[in-house]
Amino acid sequence: SNANCLNDNGVEFVEDKIYGCTGTWYNDGIDNAEYICGSGFHICTSHTEASNLGLTKDLCTSTSLLKDNEFFTSRQSSSGYSICDDIGTDDLFGCGSPNNDDGWLWFGNTDSPVNCGPFAASLSTTSADNGGWKYGWEPWGTSDKQELLNIEHRHTQVNTGGTDWEYTNK
Repeated sequence: SNANCLNDNGVEFVEDKIYGCTGTWYNDGIDNAEYICGSGFHICTSHTEASNLGLTKDLCTSTSLLKDNEFFTSRQSSSGYSICDDIGTDDLFGCGSPNNDDGWLWFGNTDSPVNCGPFAASLSTTSADNGGWKYGWEPWGTSDKQELLNIEHRHTQVNTGGTDWEYTNK
C-alpha cells in the first residue's frame, strides 16, 4: 500500500519524493495519467527533476523494486532515436525492469546507450513493436506510433499480474 498514489498501490523509489503508481487511462497523452498521482504529486517532467529528487539508474532498474515487464514513464521529451532532449514527442523515458520479455524496453548498448540521467529505460516505436503494445501502451492515433508522448494506457498486464506505472513526485 502506498498513500502517495491515488489508489494506495505503488512502489517507493525515493522516500517522500518519487513513487510509481498503478493506473490506466484512456485519453490521449501522458498528461491524462496525472490523476493517478497522490495529492501534491505529479508525473516527473524531466530526467533533471528526477535526478534532483534523488533518483538513480540503480534504483530505476532495481529488480527488487520492479516486477518483470514493469515500466514507469516520465514526461521527458525526445526528438527520436532514444535521444533524451527538450524537444519533440517521440519515445518515452523512465524506469523499467531489465527482466522484460521480447525486448520491448530499450536499455541501450555500447553503440546506442540510453543517456537520460537516471532514466535507464526507453520505450520507442521499435521496442514497442517487440511487445510493448501487448502491455497496454498504445498510440492514441493509428497513423503515427512515433508520437509516444501522446500514448494512452488501455489495459493492465495480464501475464505478470502487474500494471503499468507512472512516476510521481512532489
